[in-house]
Amino acid sequence: MKIDFRKTFFGLIIAGLISYVLLRQVHPGDVAHAFGALDRNYLMAALLILLMMNGLKAWRFSALLFGELSFRDLVPIVFLHNLFISFMPSRTGEVSYLYLLKKRFNVGVGQSLASLMIARVLDVLVILLLIFGTLLFAFPGQLAPVRKFLPLIVLGVIGLIVAFYVLLFQAEFLYNLLDKWFANIRLYDKRFIGSLARKGVEILGAFTRRYTHLALLRIAVVTVAIWLLTFGFEFMLFRGLGLQISYWQFLIASFFPVLTHIIPVQSFGGIGTYEATITGGFVLLGFDAGRVIPMTFAVHLVQLALTAIFGLLGYWFYRTAKIQAKI
Repeated sequence: MKIDFRKTFFGLIIAGLISYVLLRQVHPGDVAHAFGALDRNYLMAALLILLMMNGLKAWRFSALLFGELSFRDLVPIVFLHNLFISFMPSRTGEVSYLYLLKKRFNVGVGQSLASLMIARVLDVLVILLLIFGTLLFAFPGQLAPVRKFLPLIVLGVIGLIVAFYVLLFQAEFLYNLLDKWFANIRLYDKRFIGSLARKGVEILGAFTRRYTHLALLRIAVVTVAIWLLTFGFEFMLFRGLGLQISYWQFLIASFFPVLTHIIPVQSFGGIGTYEATITGGFVLLGFDAGRVIPMTFAVHLVQLALTAIFGLLGYWFYRTAKIQAKI
């Protein structure tokens, strides 16, 4: 898998600049003090949540691949995928999922990309519904700071629902329509554009295989659980540092860092962009920036360390485990 060193270098520059600006607002020893203050019980709870979350991700990918790869096959892939996503800027690490499935199990790019796209559309839908559902029903008074984003969010949700419907239920119609049209205009005969068109139609063809309604319901429920656990993982770490915040308040504060992943604009490892955006969320909820900045760095570094450890374990299993896939 090729790494875009220009994006990585740019991501490092962004991470360094934002971190420098944030750390100037606190005492240099505050981050180290935050590490020392982390309660071990909360850390162990966060670790358990992390394992459950990644287990559900592996199950979901198995379901999205129609069970042709087992849960056991996909656990190392998920850990490695998380590692690349966490450390590579601008979501470029997503490509690792396609690469690892192709290299290890010879899964076609169309099939792996289809499963990844469905997972990401569901992720964005669930995130937006969780955050704004919490705002509307639990903290309506906190809507003012994000009210101007509501029209954009509503349009985004509608667009995602339409895209989700088209990909799952109208893909066969689009596949036949485009394939016939491209053949009629002899687009496939052109060397460069023809190869792109053929690859695009091939990817679209991967969506023509339909899931049962029960399978879709299970995948949707598991996606909700994945994100409740994802927010819960970081919530436990912040509580372990002594931050008095409820789970639902934390979910609201997480809106802006999550937004940087959706767009995506995060730096290398998300360092700096994560701290700046979640600090902004905490400040909107009334927390003191000087107090939470060291905590954000401590939580993020713990998260990156755990991701790296599990990523290395995933790599070991990826290299040594026997292939048991049915593909």
